[in-house]
Amino acid sequence: MDAIIQVVFVLLILSLITERITNLVKVRPTSWFKSFCMIFKYGSKETEDPGELKMREVQLMALIIGMIIALATRASIFQIHDPTFKLGWADLGYKYHFFWDGVYDIFGCLLAGVFLSLGSKFFHDLLDLLLQAKNLKRKLNDRESVENLHTIEEFDKYIAEVEPVIVEAELTKYLSPMPNFKHFEYSDDDRTADVYMNPLTEDEYKALKKSINVKLANKQSVDIELNYIAF
Repeated sequence: MDAIIQVVFVLLILSLITERITNLVKVRPTSWFKSFCMIFKYGSKETEDPGELKMREVQLMALIIGMIIALATRASIFQIHDPTFKLGWADLGYKYHFFWDGVYDIFGCLLAGVFLSLGSKFFHDLLDLLLQAKNLKRKLNDRESVENLHTIEEFDKYIAEVEPVIVEAELTKYLSPMPNFKHFEYSDDDRTADVYMNPLTEDEYKALKKSINVKLANKQSVDIELNYIAF
């Protein structure tokens, strides 16, 4: 599960870069790309929807840019699952002993580029689903918590209310009214939240709670540590 999450996270970051560059090129397309996109218009019917042609051009643009980014960063779909893998060609850590070693890397990058063209929303939703599945697995392995559920309704509620969702909702409810509050980042691994604030006085900082207690679906509660960061 962790390896899959790592792959999706890397692809999410690279897909965001792909989208930004695609939007930039889409606004100001270069002459070579306009010529390249003519392959979509060649042989097409005059009555074909111009909007559909434009969409196909953008899809092609995202595909090409995604492949270029994947090649530039050596984001091979066959390698990025490895925790020891490092992006980039500068420090390979090994030499290609055979011609097919290089082909294997390049093909993996091109395949990753195809996935990058799917867009960041796809990977964001997939990452969210994987994190919820990981949390659900951890919850089901928590024997003490499961034994506290005595009815089907309680079990369904326990499954439906994923812990990070509950915690983030409670953090939002607690932090939003604060006048100096900007945003927060919650870490499910150690149950801590980095809270970003506008500059605080010493008295204001001392008055802030250093943790809050959140009740979960299994009738248990957890303490969430709050780390305030003022800038």
